[in-house]
Amino acid sequence: MQILPFLEENGLYKQFRLDEPWDSEHNAKLIPRMPKVFQNPSEPLQPGKASYLAVVGKGFMFEGDKGRRLAEVTDGTAHTIMVVEADANRAVTWTRPDDWEFDAKRPLAGLGHAHPNGFNALFADGSVRFISASIDPKTFHALLTINGGEPINAGQY
Repeated sequence: MQILPFLEENGLYKQFRLDEPWDSEHNAKLIPRMPKVFQNPSEPLQPGKASYLAVVGKGFMFEGDKGRRLAEVTDGTAHTIMVVEADANRAVTWTRPDDWEFDAKRPLAGLGHAHPNGFNALFADGSVRFISASIDPKTFHALLTINGGEPINAGQY
């Protein structure tokens, strides 16, 4: 929700009561007003549902509810994933503080079925790139970390 003013949705942002839960009686009425930018054109989801989820995990762009400054991304913003296109069954109500959490035992859980053979990812440099569902799990993890120091080539994903 905090990104709304940067998406030319300041009017909608001002209508939210940030001192109330995301699903309070007042805020719940705003769920149907989800901006189109949150809608996945490739997957028809229920109204108010989004499958673009922030990546959360230790050493990633978002660690719990903590964000990062770009200066902290020493692996390079072009090599660091911030948001993933999750499978439809992982879609969440767009205002709900629910993200995609990395699972080391199942590194691609909930990903890879949005399109044939993969999913899109938003990188810290603002680019969106397609990630193959057959990406090596170690390479994928390297793309999630902000300062792991792993070398990455675009051809690896």
